[in-house]
Amino acid sequence: MNDFKINYERVNPDSIIQYGIKRLIEKGQGYLTLKIFKSKRPGYLMDILDRRMNELAYSVIEEKRNSFEESSSRYTTYTGIISDELINFDGKNKDYLINELEKHMKIIEYLKTKYNYDTAEWRFLQQDYESAEVLLSKLN
Repeated sequence: MNDFKINYERVNPDSIIQYGIKRLIEKGQGYLTLKIFKSKRPGYLMDILDRRMNELAYSVIEEKRNSFEESSSRYTTYTGIISDELINFDGKNKDYLINELEKHMKIIEYLKTKYNYDTAEWRFLQQDYESAEVLLSKLN
C-alpha cells in the first residue's frame, strides 16, 4: 500500500485552452510574487511544483501520452528554479519543501512502475526523480 495520495489538478495539460489560461494566470502570479510580493515567492514556487507533480501523475496514470513529456519537463524545470531561489526560503519553507520532495520522490517511484526501465518514459521519470533528489540534497 502506498503511503501517499495522488491528487489531480482540475485543469491538466490535455485541456489545451483551459490549460493555456491556467498557465497564463500562473505566470501573472509568478511575476507579481517576483516583483511585488517577494515574501510570498517561496510559497508560490512550492505550490507550482506540487501542481507540476499532480499534472505529471495525471499524465502517467491516465495514459495521456501527448502531455507526458511536457509535464515531466515542467517538473524538472521548477525543481531547478527553486534550487536557484533557495536563498529566499526560510527554515519553515525549507522543512515544508523537504517533506514535499520526499513525497514527490515516492510518487515518481510509483509512476516509474508503469513503464519498463528501458523506455523513454521511464528515463524521463528518472530525470524528474534525480532533479528532486538534487534539490533535496541542497536542503539537507
